[in-house]
Amino acid sequence: MRLALRAGLVAVVAAVAVQSGAAAPARTRPITTPLSVVFWSPNDGLLGAGVCRTRKYECGHGAVELTTDGGRTYRVVLRTGSPVTQVQTVGPEDAVAIARGHAWRTLDGGRTWHRWDEHPGGSAELAEVSWPTARLGFTTILGVHGHVFLWSTQDAGRTWQKRRGPCQATGVLVSFPTPRDGWLACLGEGGAGNEDKAIFRTQDGGRTWRAGAFAEGMNNPRERGGLSLTGYPAGIAFAPNGFGLMWESHGTV
Repeated sequence: MRLALRAGLVAVVAAVAVQSGAAAPARTRPITTPLSVVFWSPNDGLLGAGVCRTRKYECGHGAVELTTDGGRTYRVVLRTGSPVTQVQTVGPEDAVAIARGHAWRTLDGGRTWHRWDEHPGGSAELAEVSWPTARLGFTTILGVHGHVFLWSTQDAGRTWQKRRGPCQATGVLVSFPTPRDGWLACLGEGGAGNEDKAIFRTQDGGRTWRAGAFAEGMNNPRERGGLSLTGYPAGIAFAPNGFGLMWESHGTV
């Protein structure tokens, strides 16, 4: 009798809720938005992502996911409080994940992680670091009036050395495939889908630089080497033989 009465009360409450327009809030499944990917081998790699509420990229959290089958499947190995915008390899099983100025490092192929916020110049905003070896790394910091400074470490980030860079910029991308060979993409202010950009190359570890392709001057455009003003560069990656990629938002590859 009590069971029947309880069931009747539940049914009545449910009916009243439906009639009054009230309903239990639907739980939406978070959407994973890929932001960065890196591989140690053809099978083993990491995906940095934002965990979003909608497809409009309202990402409040982030994650690093590990694949061991060439990207066919992934599993979450690190959760963060903001989107993971960069994942970078440091050594054969080392990698760094960056999320809004904070970094985590793995030493065992992505299975475990620890906080790692070593960075030069006292900068609170941790920038991208290019690692040609497990101990040697290069990064850039913008100084007064946009002067670019190249910083290098030879002890996996514990100490850093500073050199003047080849340009003034509002943003810069860096890629060092070897200890001596490196490229910088110096960027200007973007607007209306266009952005000034210039490529510089070093063959002596950042001591001297040579200018390459560029695109600048929205009102009076000048372009050289195939670069276009169109597009906001988001990253560069080079091989030691000079083959390189630059990918853009609102642009192309």
